[in-house]
Amino acid sequence: MKKFIAKYVLYVYLNFIKDDDIVFYKKWVKPIIKTLIFFRIIYVYILAVLLFPIFLFGMILENDKTL
Repeated sequence: MKKFIAKYVLYVYLNFIKDDDIVFYKKWVKPIIKTLIFFRIIYVYILAVLLFPIFLFGMILENDKTL
């Protein structure tokens, strides 16, 4: 039964969804992913600049404890 359902799902995907899937990817998904990656990069850089003094202070304290 599982084999039959898998063949049916594959048949539906290949004959009805596959071509539309590529069109949706190119028109909608690709720009959204690029925008999200752009915002993530900005977020990481802002946090890196803001948290740098805290990490630097922590590294200095940790180095003093080991000496």
